[in-house]
Amino acid sequence: MFIMITILTNCVFMTMSDPPPWAKNVEYTFTGIYTFESMIKIAARGFCIDQFTFLRDPWNWLDFSVIIMAYTTEFVDLGNVSALRTFRVLRALKTITVIPGLKTIVGALIQSVKKLSDVMILTVFCLSVFALVGLQLFMGNLRQKCVRIANDKQTCANQCLQFSLLAFFLNCKGNFYFLEGSLDALLCGNSSDAGKCPEGYMCMKAGRNPNYGYTSYDTFSWAFLSLFRLMTQDFWEDLFQLTLRAAGKTYMIFFVVVIFLGSFYLINLILAVVAMAYAEQNDATMLEEQQREKEFQQLLEQLKKHQEEQEKLPSPVDEQGKADPDHLLAGSQDRPGLQQRAESAVSMISNTMEELEEAHQKCPPWWYKFAHMFLVWDCCPLWLKLKAFVRLIVMDPFVDLGITICIVLNTMFMAMEHYPMTEEFENVLTVGNLVFTGIFTAEMVLKLIALDPYDYFQQGWNIFDSIIVTLSLVELGLANVQGLSVLRSFRLLRVFKLAKSWPTLNMLIKIIGNSIGALGNLTLVLAIIVFIFAVVGMQLFGKSYKECVCKISQDCTLPRWHMHDFFHAFLIIFRILCGEWIETMWDCMQVAGQPMCLIVFLMVMVIGNLVVLNLFLALLLSSFSADSLAASEDDGEMNNLQIAIGRITRAIDFVKRTVLMLLHLRWKEKREPAEEEEDNKKDNYVLNHMDSGQDSKSEYIDGVSGKEQLFVDELDHMNFINNPSLTVQVPIASEESDLYDEETSTQSDTEDTKKPLSSGSTSSMCSTVDYKALEVEAEEAADEAAEGQGPEECFTEACVRRFPFLYVDITTNKGKIWWNLRKTCFKIVEHNWFETFIIFMILLSSGALAFEDIYIEQRKVIRTILEHADKIFSYVFVLEMLLKWVAYGFKVYFTNAWCWLDFLIVDVSIISLTANWLGYSELGAIKSLRTLRALRPLRALSRFEGMRVVVNALLGAIPSIMNVLLVCLIFWLIFSIMGVNLFAGKYYRCINTTTDELFDISEVNNKSDCLALLHTNQVRWVNVKVNFDNVGLGYLSLLQVATFKGWMDIMYAAVDSREIEEQPLYETNLYMYIYFVIFIIFGAFFTLNLFIGVIIDNFNQQKKKISFSWPAWAPGIPVTLEIRTGPLGSVSLASCTTQSTAPQSFLAQSFRSRPGRSALCGR
Repeated sequence: MFIMITILTNCVFMTMSDPPPWAKNVEYTFTGIYTFESMIKIAARGFCIDQFTFLRDPWNWLDFSVIIMAYTTEFVDLGNVSALRTFRVLRALKTITVIPGLKTIVGALIQSVKKLSDVMILTVFCLSVFALVGLQLFMGNLRQKCVRIANDKQTCANQCLQFSLLAFFLNCKGNFYFLEGSLDALLCGNSSDAGKCPEGYMCMKAGRNPNYGYTSYDTFSWAFLSLFRLMTQDFWEDLFQLTLRAAGKTYMIFFVVVIFLGSFYLINLILAVVAMAYAEQNDATMLEEQQREKEFQQLLEQLKKHQEEQEKLPSPVDEQGKADPDHLLAGSQDRPGLQQRAESAVSMISNTMEELEEAHQKCPPWWYKFAHMFLVWDCCPLWLKLKAFVRLIVMDPFVDLGITICIVLNTMFMAMEHYPMTEEFENVLTVGNLVFTGIFTAEMVLKLIALDPYDYFQQGWNIFDSIIVTLSLVELGLANVQGLSVLRSFRLLRVFKLAKSWPTLNMLIKIIGNSIGALGNLTLVLAIIVFIFAVVGMQLFGKSYKECVCKISQDCTLPRWHMHDFFHAFLIIFRILCGEWIETMWDCMQVAGQPMCLIVFLMVMVIGNLVVLNLFLALLLSSFSADSLAASEDDGEMNNLQIAIGRITRAIDFVKRTVLMLLHLRWKEKREPAEEEEDNKKDNYVLNHMDSGQDSKSEYIDGVSGKEQLFVDELDHMNFINNPSLTVQVPIASEESDLYDEETSTQSDTEDTKKPLSSGSTSSMCSTVDYKALEVEAEEAADEAAEGQGPEECFTEACVRRFPFLYVDITTNKGKIWWNLRKTCFKIVEHNWFETFIIFMILLSSGALAFEDIYIEQRKVIRTILEHADKIFSYVFVLEMLLKWVAYGFKVYFTNAWCWLDFLIVDVSIISLTANWLGYSELGAIKSLRTLRALRPLRALSRFEGMRVVVNALLGAIPSIMNVLLVCLIFWLIFSIMGVNLFAGKYYRCINTTTDELFDISEVNNKSDCLALLHTNQVRWVNVKVNFDNVGLGYLSLLQVATFKGWMDIMYAAVDSREIEEQPLYETNLYMYIYFVIFIIFGAFFTLNLFIGVIIDNFNQQKKKISFSWPAWAPGIPVTLEIRTGPLGSVSLASCTTQSTAPQSFLAQSFRSRPGRSALCGR
């Protein structure tokens, strides 16, 4: 603990940019303490010879080198030793040796760096190749500028008239063309598709490269830096636009290739290696802990066994039957000290066991005695009765329901704060806050009475609630104190109490709690790295920023991003971790030189961003899974809120049933005779149906229509189970058929096999036949359907019952023709050539859409070709749809979401062709509808396995994504309300509309001063577009900050804000940066990475599903078929179920492949 305090104190002194003179003596003290610590370790363990000596521990190498460096810089004259003194910051790494949990994270980091060697070599190799290509393509192009055309009347300081002074003319900035607000001259190129110069200017190579001369492809090193910037996607759009303007738009292909291979592939490859290294290190650590625990238990068992053996040793007795101390053991006269040694052994073993058991306790024994004495209130019977009564009330589920409603209302009250607010509305919110504070305080007091403090504080939620209530009471007491309004923000944490009744949020918090140790350690390691690099930057570059500020600032004042002090250096390092490093590195190289700035910034980028933050994501990926987020926790126990809602629901149902029973009692009495007559009719029908298997088609349809069918089904299923002579007739290849779900009829085999069957006895609905061994056509159709090689029924059975004319008997001549037609169409659409042709047509139609640009009206020939091609494509897709209707039937076709997509796209084409034929093609509605043809490329998604996996992963992740989105909104709601409390109404400013510049505070101090200038100047009192005036705008601001798009202006406005209706002042509220830093850590690094984890987990699940083997006729998902054979060879397709490892959304199930159709809409 003493060493830890020393390290922290030393870190505080290292953050001083201009330390006082006495700080040097304190530094000597720190060096002496570290030296004394090392000397003690060396004296205790030895220096370096044996196995467990001081230098055999790699962590001690760091301590030893830091101490040697400290003495070297003090006693050896090395000239400028500022760089060497910077190494003192490595003392912060000593915290890793002090805190045990950090060693695991650092071990994972070291393993990641080791495993990253191959990936780094690959990355450097790829970037080197791209850099060489960029060097050959763009060398010198970024120096091409628009230069004024020189003539006799134009001079540059009267020295540009002579040809020998042309170089001076080209280097004169006054001759370059600058866009308004730009620091660099306008680039141009001499190729046909490059940027052109305005009139009076010509394109020439002149001056330096953009961005202080650091953005170029002139040498391999600068080209490599530009490609690394492109790979990390930092301000890459500027490099992209500069290069295309100087070289031509054709070279866009180069950037597309680099972005795909470098940014999308290599960066994520680094993430994969870091995640793998962390997983391996974590497994090794857990295995080591399990081994230690096992060894501890074995040691404990041995101690207990040894203690029992010592206690059971025989003790001789004297003549009176008492133990004789002098004859405790045989031969004790020869060994007089054996008794004392035995007793001391037993005592030592007992003490050791007690110490081991106490070491596993959370608190020392005296604390438990104190707690049971003062924190358990059982004083008198009257108090016990009161406590039991209060417990009965407080622990009732309806009280929890009321508290949950109060939490939601309290959150709504806090979210309704906005700017501007009326005084009455503000008073309502204040009173509401007092009421809710009183309710939550009363809840805490009553629970303390009911549970006693000892039991109350055993639950984590009660501890959390008591802290929030205490802070709320403190905030009420200090409400009038200036600057303590931030305490109000702690009330927002009460939102997390919803987790008690929200299973998803509760599960997420539990997972966070389980991984909070690793997350905390990783955050601490990240903080140490940021601290080290911030101190290094301040020590190395701080003075340079102050002395050379005019190089990067026109008014010679320090910019917002500098390293002159520790806080600003910390902000720059944190900004690099957020992915923005190139602009601040340009400033650093301009004021402090190129080599050191490049080394420091690239080290921060590689170590901090590519390794540590990827380790953060790897930790989340190991902690979260889609399974845990998609389904609520089902542990068999209902929480109080569910119990309360269940009581309310049962009460409502009871009231409804009672009212309905009273209202319909007489109506039911009148209906009873009619129902008895109906039941008799059903019984007669079933008997007749069982006796005769030769009913006509009309009788069959009439018999299974209406309410009788349900009754028949029930009896059929029971008869099939009890009577083995009955067989079940099912539709061919019914996908979801089951014994208890099919709507089938039963017949007696004893009579069916004795007499010939009529033509109407075995029939099919469009494509459905019965499994009968005596009918060749039906048997062939059944075999084909069972093997997935034949069509299914066109319509559902309910549809056939509703419209009898849809019934088709395939044993008749017309039925056979229809059946053969369907089989032919089925073979056509199932053929690989047909599918390949359709894919080819989809790609052609998608490519044709790309030619319909703004110039299509000028290209008459192309327009005519495209019109005829569009008709051909539409006819082909309509023909494909008709073939699939006939082959698969409407039931199969319209139960597949991909087919619905095809159907809608074809409908758009049909409507477009019809409108053109009728002459309505120029209508606005038709034009808008034609834009839906852009969905044609989506048809190709279902034709490729890899694309289907990605789509299914995205659709399957929707439930988990929605859960994470809700949790993310809860997190962000806290920060949004906090932002409203801090910044509402403070983003307003007075600007000059002509120049868009702020007025100085000496000219305009507040809104009144600004409004007074409205009649004299172009002045406006305006608000920043994205602000924190209400919770909705707060969400928008946080979204921009979390995605790092346009976030700088939001932070600048917050840091410059003063009070409501006051003019902003430059960095007057500097430490508001901390608000955004905390939000980025928890709102961006944490919650946004949850979305990545959920999608990756779902993608892995989809890959696992398609990795199983299943029949070739069912390429969509794994299918378990359970075929049951009955008497006389009849076949029953008993069940056809899909294997799923996680609950899926309806949309995902609709898009999933249907068994038995490999070409169905691409499946």
